[in-house]
Amino acid sequence: MVTGASRAEAALLVIDAKEGIKENSKRHGHIVSMLGIKQVVVLVNKMDLVDFSKEVYEAIISEFGEFCKKLILSPLIISPSVPSTEIILPKNAQILCGMKVPLF
Repeated sequence: MVTGASRAEAALLVIDAKEGIKENSKRHGHIVSMLGIKQVVVLVNKMDLVDFSKEVYEAIISEFGEFCKKLILSPLIISPSVPSTEIILPKNAQILCGMKVPLF
């Protein structure tokens, strides 16, 4: 990752909603911070596997937010997502965290 990211101007960090923040997520955060990349987007992916739980989403962004503060890393966007545009979203997904769940 370091070789390819060494010339990057932006980073996309993806966290699996069901697994939560793992060592690999933190490792990638460290690399992004060490490389001085300032444009960072964090996606909490696979929200469908946790039934679009606002509590799960908030716990992940809270934990990752504290981790980012230690690294002096400020994500521009932290967003929930689902892995496919083919999925049919339940009604509660549209109001998750006060926004529509973006589909990528």
